[in-house]
Amino acid sequence: MTLTSRRRLGDQLFPQDVPMVRTALMPPVFLHKPLTADNFNPANLTTSTVSAKIENTEWSSTIPATARALIIQCEAADSANVDTTSPQGADYFFALGPTAADFNAMITRPIGGDIVANKKELVPCTKGDLWYQHSASGAGTLNVTLKCWGWWF
Repeated sequence: MTLTSRRRLGDQLFPQDVPMVRTALMPPVFLHKPLTADNFNPANLTTSTVSAKIENTEWSSTIPATARALIIQCEAADSANVDTTSPQGADYFFALGPTAADFNAMITRPIGGDIVANKKELVPCTKGDLWYQHSASGAGTLNVTLKCWGWWF
């Protein structure tokens, strides 16, 4: 559908008078109960990894392949001692993103001591798939829970 306005001032068009083409946008999907990443096993997380993929079919229900962004809640905790000597604390993190090269869309930084860092953000994805990278104090010390609360097309 094309919308135009007929208001003119001399030969000038107002910005809202420029013809627009509107495409049908699908509304975002919000969930009452979050989806959980069933096949994502945080016990397998080692000290660091280059990048790994969470597919759209690995959740408790399949996320549509047409999804462009996911509403993700990430809860991360590391069992290392809390570093009180540096102002930033230890550099433990769990990062999510749309590709193997771009996983910095959402970074959750646990400080250690099994204190849970909780973050919820809109994370861009590729066909419903996410990539992650992490840094932990040791093998099996980083506990991560991922929940998907919805998506945008």
